[in-house]
Amino acid sequence: LETTSGASGGTPTMRESTRQDEINIFLDSENRSLRQQLLRSEDEVARLRRQLEYFVGHHGSLPVIIPTPTVDLSRLDTGLVAYIVSFIGTSIELRNLAFDLQILRMEAARDWAGFVIGRG
Repeated sequence: LETTSGASGGTPTMRESTRQDEINIFLDSENRSLRQQLLRSEDEVARLRRQLEYFVGHHGSLPVIIPTPTVDLSRLDTGLVAYIVSFIGTSIELRNLAFDLQILRMEAARDWAGFVIGRG
């Protein structure tokens, strides 16, 4: 069954033909696999483009979540509270401290507004 192939254009041997068939089957399989991978990639690109278009059109509506700070008062030691209160003193001093903090907050807001507007 084996024939020889040579420069004279003879037919390939059965072994060469079988080997070529195996190579063709492998290449066809690899080709199908790569086509499927390409289709999946194209689907992914299309999905990402739709997602990008959505976010570009809706960037102003993204939620901003600012967590509120909390203090676990059950963990405060009474000695620490007494120590802090000793610095505050009377209710008049406490009121003055509140006014000072309010003034500082207003000055900081004014400075920040000047910075944002471009005067800073």
